[in-house]
Amino acid sequence: MHNNLIVFDLDGVILESLEAKTDAFSELYNEYGENIVSKVRNYHLQNGGVSRFKKIEFFHKNYLNKNLSNDELNKLLNKFAKIVYSKVIKSNFVRGFNNFINSINKSSYICLSTGTPTSEAEKILKEKKIFKFFSEIYGSPSEKKSHLKKILNRKEFDKKLFFGDASSDYEAAMEYNFKFILREHEYNQNMKKLSNIYSTFTNYDNLDKSILNEIFQAKN
Repeated sequence: MHNNLIVFDLDGVILESLEAKTDAFSELYNEYGENIVSKVRNYHLQNGGVSRFKKIEFFHKNYLNKNLSNDELNKLLNKFAKIVYSKVIKSNFVRGFNNFINSINKSSYICLSTGTPTSEAEKILKEKKIFKFFSEIYGSPSEKKSHLKKILNRKEFDKKLFFGDASSDYEAAMEYNFKFILREHEYNQNMKKLSNIYSTFTNYDNLDKSILNEIFQAKN
């Protein structure tokens, strides 16, 4: 019986794939010139966890002054998916992740909440050989608050922990009273100032022992 719930984001939390996504957006907008690419990169890095659906619509509307039709958006999404998949697959795991997920597997109900489309996230987890650890996998176009609501509608848990690195992760965690564990990296240093962060870490080898106690006490 799993009475603690652990939710992970994907990019920047499980995989060191933030640069892969950034490079894919840069490639997608390369034809519009260096100024547009720079704006796209900056916005993407400052808005982690927001789906590519919303980002591409935003970029075209705000930087190119163009409202996309559904067909145009879908063509861009398909092009982006082809670019990004190969880049993400080549990304390394955040250090210590494999040992950590193996250690919590029997004590925890493990879920994924990501801005990556669900089917693509499933493919990535299978390719990286960690699909088996996840009881539920949620991605875009639905948002993270919706993901957590669905998970919590199915079961009740004594402990709820969310491992994330973006404001969308934090906001979803706060909405549903999760303990939020921030994976720190160079692109989210401003998040350390937020209140109600339970703990921070840079890799799974240096997780605070109090987090491990939360997880392993819950199975007793």
